[in-house]
Amino acid sequence: MDRRTIARSLKQSYGRGMVTISQVAEFMGIGRSTAATLLKDLDYLPMGKGNAKSYLVDDVAEMIMQRRG
Repeated sequence: MDRRTIARSLKQSYGRGMVTISQVAEFMGIGRSTAATLLKDLDYLPMGKGNAKSYLVDDVAEMIMQRRG
């Protein structure tokens, strides 16, 4: 699986080019706190209720690829 495939899967699952920590956790099958730790170095935009951190799907896909080694 490559970065584009991961990004496409995230977009199909969540319907847009941005995802939240909870969505990344669900997608990867990990806890929310673990997902937050993985995403801590990525840029984000505060969006929606309570200014939830939203991350670009392409950035998240790249992070997943880097973790896979």
